[in-house]
Amino acid sequence: MFKRLLCFIILIIPVVSFAITPAARLGELLSGIHSMQADFVQMIASANAVSGQRTVGKMLLLRPGKFRWEIVKPGQQLIIADGKNVWIYDKDLAQVTKKKIDYTQPNNPALLLSGSASDLQKEFNVTSVNHQNGTERFLLKPKSRDAMFQQIELSFLNGKLNELVMVDNLGQKSLIKFANIKINLYLPISVFQFQTPHGVDTVNE
Repeated sequence: MFKRLLCFIILIIPVVSFAITPAARLGELLSGIHSMQADFVQMIASANAVSGQRTVGKMLLLRPGKFRWEIVKPGQQLIIADGKNVWIYDKDLAQVTKKKIDYTQPNNPALLLSGSASDLQKEFNVTSVNHQNGTERFLLKPKSRDAMFQQIELSFLNGKLNELVMVDNLGQKSLIKFANIKINLYLPISVFQFQTPHGVDTVNE
């Protein structure tokens, strides 16, 4: 009887030892992305809308703390994080807004992704959903009651982030799909530095 019990314990030890939590797996995937370049399409719809706003642009990301999010249509808007501040430049309004970076309030998807994996796990409860055909999906629900979002879903295809869905506290849903994805390429620091255009007002928040 003792021998059978010992054999059973030996058999289950590898299963227990190599089990990985959804939060740890998400951390692995994000930690493997040191830099990223991609085109994106973002669709936003209210809780009751059938269709909503659609924006197209390009993004660059360098972890930790730096990203460039450029909307090319409709309108033109540039969002840059340099590691300390977020700069939001609206070309049509000829106005720049400057904010301190707060990773606990990821009102921009790139801000969420450019933070550290460990900080992400501190702020969210992570579960895995719908893993199939090389796709891994993770559902993030904020631990804080003061968070701006009800939930966030990250989708990875063959280890690359290809989709992000965010639902805010008003039920507005943002779906972002990435294409032409390149990861861990060289990106110069200069692309994450913002220079205010001449004659443009800056608003500090």
